[in-house]
Amino acid sequence: MIALPLFGIGTGIWAGKQQKKTGEINRELGRRHAWHWTVIPIFLVLANALFIGAPFDGDKVGQVVLLVVGLVYYLGGVYFWRGYWFGGLAIASGMFWLLILESYPWTLTGLLTFIALLVPAALDWRRHVRIQD
Repeated sequence: MIALPLFGIGTGIWAGKQQKKTGEINRELGRRHAWHWTVIPIFLVLANALFIGAPFDGDKVGQVVLLVVGLVYYLGGVYFWRGYWFGGLAIASGMFWLLILESYPWTLTGLLTFIALLVPAALDWRRHVRIQD
């Protein structure tokens, strides 16, 4: 919990100084690395929080799967298409729905994920259609 953020921030500062020294500054790449290395400890803490004070059981497997798939989608949003970012957060939110809801937590997660992927896709589509006209 301490090493990853500490070394992540330290590496970011060191890399920034190196970029200035060599004259090769790439803020977009730096921003992507920051999003990447900031979210991983958050997902790790959430995954570990599932098992604090409780034995491993089958119900928690679904929550871990949601976190892992959510992380993959989120990182896809960092590197490929921003819409995946929102989808990853929606998928990871399923961990909480499984904790607090008795009925339909998977349905709610699926619906939120659908909306989180549909809205950015529709907005991108509208933007590209306007550009072509």
